[in-house]
Amino acid sequence: MGTVGGGGRSGTMKQLNVGGKLFSLEASSLSLSLSLGSPSPTPTFVDRDPALLSAVLAAIRSPSSAAPDFPARVLLDEASFYGLHAQLLAALSPPPLRGFSASLASTLCPASEPFPTALAPHHDGSLCLAHGAGLVSYYSPALDHHTTFRTHLHRITSLRQLPPRLAVLGSDSAPGLHVYDFLDGEHVASVQWLDPTDTRVSKAKVVAVAARPPADAADKNSPILATFECPHRENCILAVDPVTLKPTQEIGRQSGSAAKSSAPGRVVHLPALGLVFASFVSSGTFGYSGYMRLWDIRSGNVVWETSEPGGGGRSSRFGDPFADADVDVKQQAIYKDHEGAQEAMAVFCVVTGLKFLSAERMDWRFGPDWKSTATTQVN
Repeated sequence: MGTVGGGGRSGTMKQLNVGGKLFSLEASSLSLSLSLGSPSPTPTFVDRDPALLSAVLAAIRSPSSAAPDFPARVLLDEASFYGLHAQLLAALSPPPLRGFSASLASTLCPASEPFPTALAPHHDGSLCLAHGAGLVSYYSPALDHHTTFRTHLHRITSLRQLPPRLAVLGSDSAPGLHVYDFLDGEHVASVQWLDPTDTRVSKAKVVAVAARPPADAADKNSPILATFECPHRENCILAVDPVTLKPTQEIGRQSGSAAKSSAPGRVVHLPALGLVFASFVSSGTFGYSGYMRLWDIRSGNVVWETSEPGGGGRSSRFGDPFADADVDVKQQAIYKDHEGAQEAMAVFCVVTGLKFLSAERMDWRFGPDWKSTATTQVN
């Protein structure tokens, strides 16, 4: 009989007899059912395959070693029984994405109507994929197909995961924000933007839904943020309680009568700063135009904004147009894709303090002779 340790941390050790093979693991790392009970000289018997547990422990200890002998799906299922799912998932996860050395990791192709319309990755590696006429497929952290179900929507254009088993989705062809249980395929709830005092606020469709904060975020009950837009172009960012699935706050209501008041096409929650990032970009004959704003989620006020009219390349007075923008939540940086320069990207590093917020701009141009140049700081 072999003996396998559970790691380098100190603590109360638990002896397990797994299929006739002895394992010594820390009680704190085991699932509740295995860790409970008073210490006994007789190991706890577990009627499971010891080879699987050996492979799980080997993968946790040496993440960079050769590929395991069993499929990742099998190992993750086995690790869940012992309460080691999180440790194994961290060990099997690929290194952080580096844009300069990105490569294809896997290809997913739904069995029916394989035309993706939206996707929602989660921090544990799982993925929800909307495709075809209102279909949603869920893939496990090992990217194994788990389930596919059909929603009542004709086309899904916004999709996010709400752990542990809910999917939040919206459509540009039907009003409301809808919540589905992606394991059972059941419709759980619908959220509508309504205002009895304003008849224009009705049949509001969802334009964008903010991603959930990382798993290690301090506030795991942060609201669901979604952009709603009415047929009359009245729009706002609606905060929804993730537990009750009821609207709790209206942020940044706009008339939508001009480009600078159009519905944000991208919304990002910055829970560490208490801010909401919103951006809108439109394109036409004379180029791109749009805005970026940071809203205080507590007061609902704008704390920083910039707008850039179109006409890139015609004159400096037309500003610095951008084609897209996004936010890195951990780095607290706004990434802006240039339209005026070939293969260029601008980075706005957001710096916050008690009484100020500024942005430092850096231009990165990619190509055979790419270089990075820092420019002025905007207060």
